[in-house]
Amino acid sequence: MSFNALNRCEDAVGSARLLVCAAFALLLASIFAGVPPARALDDEAREESGCIRLASYSDLPMFQAVNGPIRKLYKEAGLCVELRYVPVQRAHGMQLQGRVHGQVGRSDAWLKDYGGDVVTLSAPIMRLDAMVAYDGKHGGRSMPATFEGRVVAHRPAIAWCSAWVKASGAVSLALQDFKDSGALLDSGRAEFVLFVSFKQQPLPALNAGAYQFAKVDDVVIYHVLAKDKAYLVPRLDAALERLGGADFFHQSVMLSMKAGE
Repeated sequence: MSFNALNRCEDAVGSARLLVCAAFALLLASIFAGVPPARALDDEAREESGCIRLASYSDLPMFQAVNGPIRKLYKEAGLCVELRYVPVQRAHGMQLQGRVHGQVGRSDAWLKDYGGDVVTLSAPIMRLDAMVAYDGKHGGRSMPATFEGRVVAHRPAIAWCSAWVKASGAVSLALQDFKDSGALLDSGRAEFVLFVSFKQQPLPALNAGAYQFAKVDDVVIYHVLAKDKAYLVPRLDAALERLGGADFFHQSVMLSMKAGE
């Protein structure tokens, strides 16, 4: 083979390699062109096909009636949701650890302490009643003009109740389980038991015939999400508005309670 022929052969091979490289570069460019940052892809995947994990409170029976409306809200928004049933005292810690993405509902008092860790929907999902139970049979106690100095049993994990007891000047008595309410009232260790209710429903753990119940304040409840889920708020706000706002939750909870769910 002549020297010139050899050069022409090498040039042909080099040109072929260049063409292959150029084609590969074009392929890569077409694949990655317009691809958003990894964070955006991750958020979009979670929004469109992943499930948002929410803490629901296994030790607060009243909140079980909120689970159905929450599922309907996320369905209306086109989002998948999973509920994790945990004690209310563990819920916020699980959210900070990333084990859940939000919580079914938290009060305005809780948000004063922990609002920096979460985002909320633009409007509250419910307005509840703060109630006290007291002994109307054994001791004949009646509602006082003030709770200052009175012994009030409550669940410390419920932020609204803790804030109310402190603000009222009452003597706080920690209540680990509402099932202990009757024993505390009957023995006189507690004069009142403070709890949060829907439509002034009595505390299920107490026999309504043996105790008196009275409303003492309003409690505003917000649906909360971790701050990195803020991009979901407009979507959930729009879904809640389509469903009827807070009235949707009130009506759904009433139906759920009547059905015994």
